[in-house]
Amino acid sequence: MQALEQQGWTAQKGTRPAKPGWDSTLYELTLKGKAALKLDEKSIEDFLRTATDEQLLKFIDSFS
Repeated sequence: MQALEQQGWTAQKGTRPAKPGWDSTLYELTLKGKAALKLDEKSIEDFLRTATDEQLLKFIDSFS
């Protein structure tokens, strides 16, 4: 988890009790992590084939 956090994929969200006297760290996905999951769901070829003109413009603008 530490490596994922250092690379920006996850972030600490809080803690919760685990063992008596110990807390366990809770993590959440960052925007980078969520984007990676979305990109994994659909190939770029599928996106380009099915995207609307508006989605394609947003995609192009994101690289500017």
